[in-house]
Amino acid sequence: MFRKEIMERYKISYEDHMLGMEDFKFWIRMSKVTNITNLNEVLVQHRITENSETSRIIREQGGVRRQKFAQLQRYSLEQSGFTLKEEEYEFLSDMLREEGIKKDAKGHEMIRLFYIFYDLVCQARQANMDITMVIAEWFRNLYVEKINAMQILDLWGDGDVWNG
Repeated sequence: MFRKEIMERYKISYEDHMLGMEDFKFWIRMSKVTNITNLNEVLVQHRITENSETSRIIREQGGVRRQKFAQLQRYSLEQSGFTLKEEEYEFLSDMLREEGIKKDAKGHEMIRLFYIFYDLVCQARQANMDITMVIAEWFRNLYVEKINAMQILDLWGDGDVWNG
């Protein structure tokens, strides 16, 4: 829930041509001008079926949608005051996809992702952001979940590091 006056004051509305990510862009924009939070209680379930509009867009325009998602990630980071190098934005958009961390991520990519997450948390601390701990916890949970899902022997490379 939110107050309509916030939308009116900051001229925030749903935008066309977002390839099914209108809500995502809307909430990014809202989060830059007001406090938002998640509720612990699930109020709505979102289903994606084979015949849904989202599935159709992913099927027919998956690459374009992935680029739009990357643009929204970058927009959100920049609007929050974060800065990364161009190659870091590109790496982040390759690793952090709409469905989560890239499924076939390698150990060296996870290490690089860790350092980018670390840099973003440091930037949040330096800027005295109220959400620093929330960001740190989100990054930690996302990272640990992926590391736990990977085979530990493959963490440092492409194969069994113990046997060459």
